[in-house]
Amino acid sequence: MSTLTRIVTCFQQWSLIAEGLQDDALFTPGVHWVIVNDDPAVLPSRTQQALLQSRQIELVTVSFNAGRSAARNLGTQRAKSHWVEHIDSDDLPLPIDLRPDGADGADGADGADGADGGFKL
Repeated sequence: MSTLTRIVTCFQQWSLIAEGLQDDALFTPGVHWVIVNDDPAVLPSRTQQALLQSRQIELVTVSFNAGRSAARNLGTQRAKSHWVEHIDSDDLPLPIDLRPDGADGADGADGADGADGGFKL
């Protein structure tokens, strides 16, 4: 199970989402991504679909626009974590690293050796 699910609601803003898909820092272990496409008439391009698949992002396209709240609720139902974060497609999410301290192979010289069980945020 992931630690966090990031749910992005999208209504005709695939150009903005495409920018975020290029940012490797946003895609770290422990984060599950769901994009809810709230406009079935506007789909991601084939290139964008391939990138979604390579990033293991779950794409959910609704059959009709039911509004942002319904899209967020649908995304929450698809979550694979106890924690969720809602992101609008015109927002720029910040990178997040949810690995336990020290899980990146650090030698602990900076005090982040995982002994406190904390997480890097």
